[in-house]
Amino acid sequence: MMKIFIISFWISLLGSMHASAGGPIRIAMLSGIVPESLEQDYRIVVEVWSKKIMEDMGYYPKIFHYAKPNQFFNAIEKGEADVFSLKTENYISMNPETVIPIAFIQRYSSPASKYVLLSRNNESLKQLQGGEIKCGEDYSNTPALWLSQLVHKETGNSIGEFFRKITKVDSHKNAIYDVFFGRADACLVPLEALELVAELNPQLNESLHRVAVSDPFTSSVICMSAKSDPELVEAIKRNIIKLDSSPSGQQILNLLSSKKYCTFDEKYLEGVLKLFEYCKANDILAGNSGGSK
Repeated sequence: MMKIFIISFWISLLGSMHASAGGPIRIAMLSGIVPESLEQDYRIVVEVWSKKIMEDMGYYPKIFHYAKPNQFFNAIEKGEADVFSLKTENYISMNPETVIPIAFIQRYSSPASKYVLLSRNNESLKQLQGGEIKCGEDYSNTPALWLSQLVHKETGNSIGEFFRKITKVDSHKNAIYDVFFGRADACLVPLEALELVAELNPQLNESLHRVAVSDPFTSSVICMSAKSDPELVEAIKRNIIKLDSSPSGQQILNLLSSKKYCTFDEKYLEGVLKLFEYCKANDILAGNSGGSK
């Protein structure tokens, strides 16, 4: 059903766009960031998104799909990609002379979201040792590192040593209810995801303990090549930022599980930078490292 909707939306939107007389803008896309069953749908949405941000500009997108991360990052380093999205942890490790950050992806009320570690029966982190933790759909390096930092500060262990099992589930809602119904000992989800689910079921706030809450973390940065023409950068940036101002743009954002885009500002990186400094100083890697034992 979702595929039928996406294809119908894609055909109707492309039909409303003007033909492009200019040259191509190279969009780099890393495969495998969504489940395999959704990969084709995701590619269609990316194509629609690409055409929308170039609407009335006289350019057209040429999308390159990279199966391996090293191919994706090599293309960026060599200036072979014009527009691309980077996880925040990847952005801060890039050579600043190769990329121009233009926008943050905003999924909640701010570009930077706090994460919360929830438990039903345990009020302290130490009580969760040997338990199973469920993580929501955007569980990636940054929230994993925050969890690693929590465990390291408290016990000196890695999360792989501390928890019996770490499981990624397909939605934040499912992760929360797995804890609520006793199918898991804890979960790690964005704080605002919890608040949204709790609006429909206030009992969640009464039954679940907030063991820890993180600093605000950004998830992704939309970037352009440092070799791009400055006027083109500004034009693409304007179109991305105003994407939520039209019904078709809002539909695209919904399909990408996003609320809007906002202009890049380094202040939103503070939480991630602070986290990475701690983890680097203590030789912590997400998932399986953690200093002294």
